[in-house]
Amino acid sequence: FDVDGVLSAWACCDPDAALPHAELLADAAAAGDFGEWPSDDGVKLCLAVEALEDDTADEGYSAALAALPGLVDNLDARADLWEESWAQICDGWEAVGDGGASVDDGAGRIALVYEPAFGRLPAPVVHRALRDLGLEDYCARVLRAAFHCGQWRYEYEKIGHGWVSRLAKRRPAANADGKAVAAALGD
Repeated sequence: FDVDGVLSAWACCDPDAALPHAELLADAAAAGDFGEWPSDDGVKLCLAVEALEDDTADEGYSAALAALPGLVDNLDARADLWEESWAQICDGWEAVGDGGASVDDGAGRIALVYEPAFGRLPAPVVHRALRDLGLEDYCARVLRAAFHCGQWRYEYEKIGHGWVSRLAKRRPAANADGKAVAAALGD
């Protein structure tokens, strides 16, 4: 299951309990579905729900639904579910802050991400950096560059919400024309 699906199911099944936490639930759904960092607690709730996932048993969904009331009321009490993944996100953010990685404005609505030596920047880190640069609603693509074993490696992807074609609050990201990109790069 996915985070926004669990949160939506809980909101439908128990709206009286969910409604007071609407902003937190929306933040966690954006973190899960779009790789965004709308708030620290939203990312932490997303990570906690992901940790409850159990692909081997049908009980995973039920367990997540049963845990949600306690999670939203006291997220810190279940730090065991999110603290390790949260630390990795914080490490990525620290790498951006100290120059070990960077997120910059590229040409043509492209964000340039120079990956840290320790690996790939988590998507919420890229989102937060773009938001802080005022580029959150501008960039449609991300070009990730990493120097590894003496050579550069590149990944070109849509922005976190780019897979969605109908959006209420975000700018859609059209599909890339692979032939045009290859021609511009000289094949």
